[in-house]
Amino acid sequence: MENTRFKISQYACAVLLIVSSIALVAYQVVHIDDVAGGLLVYVAQAFLLAATV
Repeated sequence: MENTRFKISQYACAVLLIVSSIALVAYQVVHIDDVAGGLLVYVAQAFLLAATV
């Protein structure tokens, strides 16, 4: 039971990281027409963390 709950929280965190990074990039592209370098670093780290899960 405990192991299943831990795995679900890991996968939920990974999905939220991917969704949040895509949403932030979409917001910047629509409103600013550019993607900042700091946001690219966040996206790279979010995808890396999600991939390791």
